[in-house]
Amino acid sequence: MCTPSSKELTFTYVDWNPSPPDNNTGIWNKVFIKSSGPVTLRCPHVISKLKIPSFDRAALTVTAELTNSSSNLIQGTLKGKIESIQFYQDVSLSPGERKMVTFDPALYTQLNISNPRVWWPYHRGNPEVYKMDISFEMDDKVSDSQTLTFGIRSFVSKKVDGYRQFYTNDEKVLIRGGGYIWDITIRFSIEGRIFFFPPIKLSFG
Repeated sequence: MCTPSSKELTFTYVDWNPSPPDNNTGIWNKVFIKSSGPVTLRCPHVISKLKIPSFDRAALTVTAELTNSSSNLIQGTLKGKIESIQFYQDVSLSPGERKMVTFDPALYTQLNISNPRVWWPYHRGNPEVYKMDISFEMDDKVSDSQTLTFGIRSFVSKKVDGYRQFYTNDEKVLIRGGGYIWDITIRFSIEGRIFFFPPIKLSFG
């Protein structure tokens, strides 16, 4: 911080971390209520391992967290679908048990994809995405389900000459970030943010 001088027409600063008057005790954003059966499905995730540099193969590892909130032993099936690819795994959950379930492409060979649609940053190509539907079923009923989108890509970093170099799909990429203010309380939209990012060449903000 510094004090303004006589040659400065304006003087201001932005505090990025102000203390809220209510110390975050109140509701300040949207509230969502979700219901499920006795088994909840959380944190579905897809990890893609893309073959570089041919891009002709990709191995997908799928994980999801299941929690049995009942006082009974539950046996059911975790089912997933990525476009035309289907996979499932029988799961047993003790009362109150939380379990991370994994679909390994070495065991579920249908998760090895030929000629995948590759996700690229907007300044390199198309950000191709896939959709996955995943659910836990018991007694012929769906206890919980989720849908997510993901991209098949390779993203790594290496230390080069004392600095960190990032690579997307084996191509160098410069990560650009910035601070900005938008009218989030008036007309916030994801589409609007995506529209304004390319012209100012930001990777995130």
